[in-house]
Formats: sequence, structure tokens, C-alpha cells
Amino acid sequence: MEPKRHFRKRWLWASLNVAGMVLFLKVGSALWAPPGEEGMPGGPGDAFSFFLAAVPILVAFLLLDVAALAWILVRTPRADRWRAMALWFAVAALWCGVVAFDHHRSVREIDARYAVLGDRAPEARSAGTVC
Repeated sequence: MEPKRHFRKRWLWASLNVAGMVLFLKVGSALWAPPGEEGMPGGPGDAFSFFLAAVPILVAFLLLDVAALAWILVRTPRADRWRAMALWFAVAALWCGVVAFDHHRSVREIDARYAVLGDRAPEARSAGTVC
């Protein structure tokens, strides 16, 4: 294949991955804590929503990218392989950043004022009484 055709395929693949990243963030953003509600329990999404909506997108693009890596290693001429691998690693790094950003926005660290243990009021716990 001539180099121009390789170039088109690579950038089509990279563009498809960027579209997948946008789709993943769009789906994932529905499960993020709304502004001003960080640290509060509850929220718009849970693990089931994430696994039913976002994980299939990740799996589809993981399979696409593993197939692209196999194609690069097997079918790309040795002299041109380093460019293709550099693009593949750049796209993989972007995916890692997108998943890390989604994780950062979607994980809820519940504020301590909402952590009530048992039936006792928070004042009783702070006084050091034992039940």
C-alpha cells in the first residue's frame, strides 16, 4: 500500500477513537455528581448504570485498538511501523486519560458528616459514650 493510503487509514482510526472518547465521556457524564453536590450520598448513577452504558463502549474500542495493534505488528512494513506505533500509543494514552478523568468525576467520596453508624446521633458518638 502506498504511504498516503496508510496515512488516511491511521487518521480515520484515530478519529474514530476520538469520537469514541467523546461518546464515552458523554455517557459517563450522566453519572457524575452534579456541581455543588460533591461529597453527598446518592446521586444520578450507580455501578449498574456504568456497566450497562459505559463499559460496552470501552470494550468495543479496546477490541478495535487491539485489532489495530495486531494489524500494525503484522501488516505494516517495518520501515513505517514506528509511526503507526507512535500514533497507537498516543491514542492509548488519550484513552487512559479519558478513563482517569471519568473515574475522577464519577467516584463519590462521601463527606464524614453523612457517615452515621447505627441509631445513635452524631453528638452521642462524639461524646465518647459506648452502647
